[in-house]
Amino acid sequence: MKKIFSFLLLTACIHVAISQTLFTYGTNAVSKEEFLEHIIKQNTSGR
Repeated sequence: MKKIFSFLLLTACIHVAISQTLFTYGTNAVSKEEFLEHIIKQNTSGR
């Protein structure tokens, strides 16, 4: 029982860490992946 609980707790913590919101504007949340994708696209499009 302890192993199952530990596994579920670890899985929940990993899920929260992976899907963490970087910032929000209005009702829109921006993840780290979305932010980096747009920054990289912006930096390479002007050169």
